Amino acid sequence: MKQECSLVLELCRFCKPDQEEIQLLLEQTLDYPFVLGHLLYNRMGAVACRTLRNCNLPGNINREFASVLNTQYEADVKKAESFASAVDLIIQVLEQADFPYALLKGVYLHTIYPKGLRTSNDVDILVEPKHITSLSRLLTAYGWRQGTIRNGVFYPAARLDIIHSRMNRGETIPFIKEVRLPGLPYCEVDINFSLYSTANQSTEPVSKMLEKRQRLIKDSAYTLCPEDFLIHLCMHLYKEATVINWVDMGRDLSLYKFCDIYVLTGLWMDAVFAKNVRDRVCTYGLEKECFYALYYARELFQINDRFYDWLLDAIRPPQTAYLKEIVNVSGRKRFYYDKGFIEWFFCGNRKEHLKEITEEAGGSHHV
Repeated sequence: MKQECSLVLELCRFCKPDQEEIQLLLEQTLDYPFVLGHLLYNRMGAVACRTLRNCNLPGNINREFASVLNTQYEADVKKAESFASAVDLIIQVLEQADFPYALLKGVYLHTIYPKGLRTSNDVDILVEPKHITSLSRLLTAYGWRQGTIRNGVFYPAARLDIIHSRMNRGETIPFIKEVRLPGLPYCEVDINFSLYSTANQSTEPVSKMLEKRQRLIKDSAYTLCPEDFLIHLCMHLYKEATVINWVDMGRDLSLYKFCDIYVLTGLWMDAVFAKNVRDRVCTYGLEKECFYALYYARELFQINDRFYDWLLDAIRPPQTAYLKEIVNVSGRKRFYYDKGFIEWFFCGNRKEHLKEITEEAGGSHHV
């Protein structure tokens, strides 16, 4: 593995940075644009900046490299402040909700990370399918409209596209409102109503998760309980990492999503939490998806925790060949890769390295 890849990963392990290893890597002749590109592309620039500061190393590295990371960190601190203001706007809307919901991902995570290290471009809200219309009307009443932003301009969604997304995906077309906050000109809301890539799969896990929702820290709004929050992160990561459409877009693997698992398990993992997660995963029947996310998060972030290891063993599926598989949305075509995961992660043209799994080849492969 290239030294540059090792440095990217070391700089992202900000909870327990290995100062000596980072120092050794920085003493090598490095391709700094490669390192910088991966850090920024994976939304980990501010994390890397903080790691270098905490290890007292910024003075020992390429000046331009350090300058860009510092600029990114300062920008992300301001964006985090804007995002918090946008979340306040959403919470004011949700105070009118007469149905169960839970705020997901960045809304909670940005309060857990050190300021500026976890930014977000949107607000995700989980509801049951039967409440999509109620939440849609509520957002519309407060000025949100469904559509997309292209080159800083809002384009409303066509009605057919809105219906198609609701019928075939696990989330709606985004609701967007101009808020003109520093670094965040628009506030985007995604309504989630399924844990899967498509909308035609069981919604029972969503209902069970909403039954155990809990209050956000120091707030009247709701999020998922810790066990379900982790499971939802695993599901979201898995459905993007293993679907060919996301590989086509180059958005299948993002280091910040694995970092979320690294951070939260570092805070929450103990014997009781591990057992509770195991019980919830098995109740939902999500062993395959959660094992994938936890397994590769451990590899990328070198997580060394006996309760984490116990949880992985407890939910390990009988067959693990799927760990190197990519599918299309319908699941009718399957592909695989024969690289190690870290090499696969840093591969710049992953689609070109995929091989189709055919019945003639036995319909399977080995990890």
